[in-house]
Amino acid sequence: MDRDERDEVDLVAELREAVERRVPDDVMVRETDDGFAVGFRHPFEDRIGSTQGQVRSWAMVRCDPATMTLRIEDMRFSAGTDRLTGKVGVAGFRGRENAVRSVAVYAPGPDGEPVLVERQVQRTSTLHEAVRGPAAELGWHEKQPLSATVGKVVGAIAGAGALLTLVVLGVLALTGRLG
Repeated sequence: MDRDERDEVDLVAELREAVERRVPDDVMVRETDDGFAVGFRHPFEDRIGSTQGQVRSWAMVRCDPATMTLRIEDMRFSAGTDRLTGKVGVAGFRGRENAVRSVAVYAPGPDGEPVLVERQVQRTSTLHEAVRGPAAELGWHEKQPLSATVGKVVGAIAGAGALLTLVVLGVLALTGRLG
């Protein structure tokens, strides 16, 4: 590995270590091929319809040290069992997510039965903030994933359409043509 490649790897490692120092206790950081992942330590139970399973949330951070840019993409993996058929299934989500979930954390009690240890609230924004603060301090810049960019454009167009509709309705109401 030449000096430039080593320096780029060191920049990503420096960012990952800065994030590791600042994450809350219920969050973990794992190295990946092109950056790192930030995720909650405890999966949450999910019950949708007849399916019950465990879900893990991660913020995947892809780093480009040559341009000092990063991309945060949310990933959610769930594995569950359909209570009616008994079939096991796996599902996933990839994109940008803004979610809040409540998680009950259990540990084995003295008799071996699960005992409620604590309740946690998991916010995807916690994972994003854990990365953005240290990244900005170290000079990294975030690029929005395509799903976030498309969402912002759609939101802006919908907002402009709603505003235009209100203006037209206002003009019609003032001129007495509404009704």
